[in-house]
Amino acid sequence: MVATSINHIDLVIRKGENFSTIPKEQQPSFPHLLGIDVSGVVGKVGRAVEGLREGDHVVGLNRTGTYAEYITANPIEITKVSEELDLEKIAGFPVVTAAAWSATIKNGQVKANDRVLVHGGAGGVGQMAIQFAKKAGAIVYTTASKRNREYLLSLGADVVIDYQTTDFTADMGY
Repeated sequence: MVATSINHIDLVIRKGENFSTIPKEQQPSFPHLLGIDVSGVVGKVGRAVEGLREGDHVVGLNRTGTYAEYITANPIEITKVSEELDLEKIAGFPVVTAAAWSATIKNGQVKANDRVLVHGGAGGVGQMAIQFAKKAGAIVYTTASKRNREYLLSLGADVVIDYQTTDFTADMGY
């Protein structure tokens, strides 16, 4: 393993907060190792694993914890990446990418010409949601501060609404 990140769910578990916000199948059993995001280099491959080899660079999710030097990963939850990518920098992508994909594509079923509002477009999930919605052909609105406008337009947002000065419902025609 090369890197991991800290997500909100890690903070909830560490603080022992109410787990009702965590889907039942994702609630930890204790003792529990924190961490979900992972990037690294494959050290060993199980007999039944296809498509991965020792030395491959990977990124993904691991629900059994990633705050460790070595982990065992389910091959269905990791993906091979180019060796040119910085594994430390991409370690924070899996959870936010999965959340954005779930909200826009899997559950949101965004399709061409839908109008999609992404609150907090400059946040981790927001940045990914903008790109997924745009790829699906949607018209993408996002809220953010003025300083992030150009960046969010470069990600594919059609309209960036400055939440500090504008009521987003007015810009969306409601």
